[in-house]
Amino acid sequence: MKKSTHNILDYSFQGIVSEDFLEFNEIKPRSSPKRDPETKKYDVTAVKLCYNEIKDLGGLEEALSAVIDVSELCLLDLSFNSIEFVSDHLTNFRKLKILKLHGNLINDISEFDKLAVLPDLHTLTLHGNPWENESGNWKQHILTRFANLKSLNFSGVSCAEKKDRERLRLRAMENKDRRKQRYH
Repeated sequence: MKKSTHNILDYSFQGIVSEDFLEFNEIKPRSSPKRDPETKKYDVTAVKLCYNEIKDLGGLEEALSAVIDVSELCLLDLSFNSIEFVSDHLTNFRKLKILKLHGNLINDISEFDKLAVLPDLHTLTLHGNPWENESGNWKQHILTRFANLKSLNFSGVSCAEKKDRERLRLRAMENKDRRKQRYH
């Protein structure tokens, strides 16, 4: 079944809480994309779960698996919820290209480091979370961990930022090599 890049399964503004993941296939989406007649799954590569009351993402993968082919998920919008921690479960969405986590309750910017293993992630939003009150260069922190990032918080990554990112990544690898040599 060929996936359409424009089909979105929209569960925004539904008042969904994490516990609803247990009965996810009974929640009626705001949009009505096509369903595969055999699997009964929606033919989509994008899911919007924004403007809900989701706190915990453990169980999201299983819930989505009941209604879509999660191996094809490219866009996931979890903005404006009550998420406090970035779940390791998000790293199972290997084809994820766009992830929106802005407007949540994430306190520690290092929570986003878990997502650096997503090979195709090129767009990330994370502003509007309490971590923004931290000092330090948060943008540099994120850019050095995400090699393929093209857009951060709805702004493109500039050529200068890409060069800085590569320079900092190389320096970090050199420092790591030096530490290894000292201890061996």
